[in-house]
Amino acid sequence: MTMLDGFADDVQRVTELHAGQTREITGEPYVTHPISVAVRLQRLGLDDRTVLTGLYHDVLEDTVLTEEQLANIHPDLDLPVALVSHDETRDENSRVRNMRTLLTLVASRESDLVRNPDELRRRRVAAYTFLADKVDNASAVSELIAGGHGAEVETTFNLADKF
Repeated sequence: MTMLDGFADDVQRVTELHAGQTREITGEPYVTHPISVAVRLQRLGLDDRTVLTGLYHDVLEDTVLTEEQLANIHPDLDLPVALVSHDETRDENSRVRNMRTLLTLVASRESDLVRNPDELRRRRVAAYTFLADKVDNASAVSELIAGGHGAEVETTFNLADKF
């Protein structure tokens, strides 16, 4: 039995948790994003834990689910998901938040990680999930621009103020 044996149940749970949430420009159900991140990770051939972390990656910051509840559902996911969540830094702009997350993922001495292989695995899962999330977001924005929604993308993400 693998962690993905109950994947349909996990998709249903994440769908229910993100119920009513939509993508900013398209208005499509927000759950399409975490599902897409999970699929990207699966297509890369990553392990079940990483795929499920991709599916659950936004639940701690965007839903009512707590870290403790997530640990009860999937004991191996709470720490990697927490590493890629931004709840405590909501007031920071996205570039600062992204840099803080990336530094958190890589800012351990190699000797510490060698002595603690579980922490190394958690950070690898979180790093792959973090990167797949960014790739999925960039892909969605690219598709919107190609579809003639460049002005909406610029306005929604305040691009004029950032560049």
